[in-house]
Amino acid sequence: MLAFQTAIDHGIPMIELDIWLTKDSVPVVIHCNYPSECISETVLDGKGKVSEYTLSEIQTFSLGKEQRIPSLEEVFALCKDKIFIDIEIKETVQKEAIMQETLKLIDKYCNRDQVLICGFDFTYYHLLRKYCDDIEFKFLMHERKEIEDFISKEAKICRMSSVGVFEEILTEKDISLFRSFGLPVSIYTTVENNVFSEERLQKVLKMGVDHFVVDHPKEVQELLKKCLSAKEHES
Repeated sequence: MLAFQTAIDHGIPMIELDIWLTKDSVPVVIHCNYPSECISETVLDGKGKVSEYTLSEIQTFSLGKEQRIPSLEEVFALCKDKIFIDIEIKETVQKEAIMQETLKLIDKYCNRDQVLICGFDFTYYHLLRKYCDDIEFKFLMHERKEIEDFISKEAKICRMSSVGVFEEILTEKDISLFRSFGLPVSIYTTVENNVFSEERLQKVLKMGVDHFVVDHPKEVQELLKKCLSAKEHES
């Protein structure tokens, strides 16, 4: 929650988060399916999957700095009317259940134009469209074959708002093809490669990337201002 509040305080336009479903069917915000991979100290051992714990059990795990694993509802309550929310659904088993619970919370706390849902699994696109057609969906791709399959098949028939691609596999040609379908492009990176230099940022800007999903948005925001200012002076 501290990271989300910091993003709000710094005027970051959007937060991105991952969700899984607990044993008692509550969407919680955590990157990994195994809490032990994300936490430093635990009251319980945290070695099981998210789905093996109830919300009350999983919230006994400490993230340090007096933080705990938040429910999606807690994040929505914090962010309501303050920041755009990009929700990546990572649940691999109870797919329809987590979609239903997520949509209930969106309608309770958010305007539908304040959120988007994303994922690597097209099942979530079809589930979203089963229940509503006015929430944006972003399809994520991590491998070249996923890009090729998407461009040759899904891009022609699916109604989605954007795509998110792993930075290291993205090319200018890909961006041109995505744009031909009216799709803005965002990039994401690995944790190990999440620090942007000015040279690296200029490269992706030149390619035509529209959005960045990064761990250090304030630093990238300042660097982006610097790059755009330099570009204005050149012109």
